[in-house]
Amino acid sequence: MADDGFLRDISGISGNFKKTSNTEHAIRLVLQTLRKAKPRDVLFLFDSPISKSGSLAQEVRALLSQERFSGDAQAMKVPEQVLMGFRGIVATSDTAIIDQSEKIFDLAGFILKQNVKPISLLRLR
Repeated sequence: MADDGFLRDISGISGNFKKTSNTEHAIRLVLQTLRKAKPRDVLFLFDSPISKSGSLAQEVRALLSQERFSGDAQAMKVPEQVLMGFRGIVATSDTAIIDQSEKIFDLAGFILKQNVKPISLLRLR
């Protein structure tokens, strides 16, 4: 959790992204959360320089259609250009986009809080 309360990805593996069973599970959790929120439209943007972003966008687009969501998923070179100053709700953890957006939502943080049980910390002796 960052100082501003948003969950951040600090793993540093985004450039070497590989789809796993967790990928589809994460997408399903996002769609379940969106279904409850009932947005008018959704737009997923993926960084096209990241490996497999185009196929991931295609998969999400198919799931949006299957789940009857109004929206799209796209891989683009600089998604920040679309998101900077966007007037709708932006779900991101990118600091620059957060600073430029009127309405932001920590979707990843919200999903984790709703779906992961707290871990009790062990006392070291």
